Amino acid sequence: MAATPNENRKGGGGNATTSGIQFQAGVGALFAARLLAEAKLDDLLGLADAHIRSIRFETNAPVDDILIETDQGGFVAIQAKTSISLGSKLNSVLGSVVDQFVRYWLVTREGDDIEPWARPLDKSRDRLLLVHGPGSGSGIARLAVALTGARPDGPTGKVRDRFEQLVGEAFVANGIEATSADIAALVDVIRVIELDPMGR
Repeated sequence: MAATPNENRKGGGGNATTSGIQFQAGVGALFAARLLAEAKLDDLLGLADAHIRSIRFETNAPVDDILIETDQGGFVAIQAKTSISLGSKLNSVLGSVVDQFVRYWLVTREGDDIEPWARPLDKSRDRLLLVHGPGSGSGIARLAVALTGARPDGPTGKVRDRFEQLVGEAFVANGIEATSADIAALVDVIRVIELDPMGR
């Protein structure tokens, strides 16, 4: 029987600062504008042919800020952070986001007859997305590059290696000894992008 994912909510909406709430709303507005314009999702997500079908806010999913459903039957679960650095520990802001991504993966792996998003993740149509504001630093920008395309070499490859290690630590924190295949499957659906809702 699978272990129950860690119920300790880190970095959830209930503890968000006013600026964080405003940033989350701004991110939602940017995606809502794409919905109204019937525009495709950006290539940065690797879902260029997908259009947004619906947007939900403050959902009951482990990644709870914003949940987008696409016209391809996919879901983009978004965690929005005004600013974030390239943390290497689970008690960092990035670590809390990774923990939410892992708990989302665990819930979807088990499946659910009630929530349509609660099914095994498909990298061809699903994404777990960290959206951050400008000024988050070069480290998080390197992570964004490291998570797209083939595994990079050099310093950027090391950033991805450390991120995968953090994902593995989050699995352990949730009572799961993940295989390398489990970690790779989760990392394959994670993307990091910068958005500036205020247009500064």
